[in-house]
Amino acid sequence: MLGMTRVVAGDSELQGSAQYVYMRPDKYRVDVNLQPLKVIQAFNGKVGWGMENLNPYPANINLRIADSMKVVLTRGLLALFHVNAPGARMRIVAREEIDGIKADVVEFEDGSANSTRFYFDAGTHLPLRAVYADIDVEGNPVETTDVFFNFRKVGSLRWPHRMVQYQAGLRKREDIFTEIQVNGKVTGPYFDPIR
Repeated sequence: MLGMTRVVAGDSELQGSAQYVYMRPDKYRVDVNLQPLKVIQAFNGKVGWGMENLNPYPANINLRIADSMKVVLTRGLLALFHVNAPGARMRIVAREEIDGIKADVVEFEDGSANSTRFYFDAGTHLPLRAVYADIDVEGNPVETTDVFFNFRKVGSLRWPHRMVQYQAGLRKREDIFTEIQVNGKVTGPYFDPIR
């Protein structure tokens, strides 16, 4: 997924470009360019790693990246790619109105004690938002809500081209995707640490 991103850092907001790459089942990489800051964070299924302006992160930060990437892979929108995982379970728990839209509230558990509460538009069945437990930059648990907009067809899927993320009720990030590819040409080594 390629596009523009806005990241809230304290009282300031940084804008730039971003590329998010996911390879099933457990690889994820994010490249963000917030001039003059360039950040890479990745998880290759075993280890997390990161770099800022080509300077590698220390080991303790890499452990936090691994934890954060595991959250991305098992909760939120990517959790929907794991509905057939052993022990995974989905169930409708309520119907609520979200921003004037009737929504089916669905609890998804991935079989590893991770869960996401999805709100699906009752008419289109597209996800409106996902609520889940994440960790903040200090490694503390925080409730995270991803809100999805502007769905467009990508292959056989309808994929949101805009996402706004809130942590503890505060806006933390907004992504506007200009290009999304499904089954792009990415290999496993792309997710391995840069030496």
